[in-house]
Amino acid sequence: MDSQTRPAAGVRLMNETHMVRSRPENYRFYNLTRDGRIAQIMAAGFIMVFVLLTIGASAQLGVHDLRSQSDPGPLQVAQHIAEKIVVAALFLALPVSLGLTVMHRFADIGIGPDGLAVQVYLFFWALVPWDSIVAVDSRWLPGESSYDQAIILVRQLTIWHRFVTAAHMMSLTPGIPITTYHEHWRELLQTLNDQLAARAPHDNLSLRSRCCGD
Repeated sequence: MDSQTRPAAGVRLMNETHMVRSRPENYRFYNLTRDGRIAQIMAAGFIMVFVLLTIGASAQLGVHDLRSQSDPGPLQVAQHIAEKIVVAALFLALPVSLGLTVMHRFADIGIGPDGLAVQVYLFFWALVPWDSIVAVDSRWLPGESSYDQAIILVRQLTIWHRFVTAAHMMSLTPGIPITTYHEHWRELLQTLNDQLAARAPHDNLSLRSRCCGD
């Protein structure tokens, strides 16, 4: 049986995914385990340290270069600053992208009556309506009898969730991972399964018979 299932053609997106600042109410949240939280915080710390070091090094080099010039004019100073900013941005692109991808690989997830709540950028929440879920890809750990993770593919989320999916299944569709790094992950998968089965019984979106020991 194919581990990825898709809804029937013609399903219309009823609501758009949107972001809120505070943790939404009326959701059952499944937080990261201790190891998952450490990985999330380390990714965020890696980004901050790398950005600060790059800014500091660029500023120091910029000051040194300006001092080596004889009486630079305002235009020269502005051009020099612009060049340093471009170089710093290019230098930061890859490590910051990697850090943000890892950070969004580990995130708290909530299930509510209107859909999913996914932690983004550490301090925000993306509310993903049920109609935005386009597929569920289940994976299993060799040697185990039950699935240990799933990736929920959705129509709209951050670019970092696209990178997460690309790393797992070579797809650029935004994905929300559910893994053993979530507390009560089996309950999370089962609750997701029940919600999808109840809302789209003919779309074959649920994980029934493929997770949680079913």
